[in-house]
Amino acid sequence: MSQEDEELLTVDRAAEILDVSHMTVRRYMDAGRLPKRRLGREYVLYPSDLKKLERPKAGRPRGSRNRPTPPAP
Repeated sequence: MSQEDEELLTVDRAAEILDVSHMTVRRYMDAGRLPKRRLGREYVLYPSDLKKLERPKAGRPRGSRNRPTPPAP
């Protein structure tokens, strides 16, 4: 299915699907993590855009455990 065949999503609907706020979706757009497309006065997304989104994993960053502690002065 090409993008032209997909139903367009509003920022609010994309936020519901991703389980984030609409401001987070806008930040993703501003950062280039999601494409910015306008249809009239609204920004819109394709569902396939959301599937391609790389979301940060929750939890501690890798490698942050087992760091050597600096020697005491």
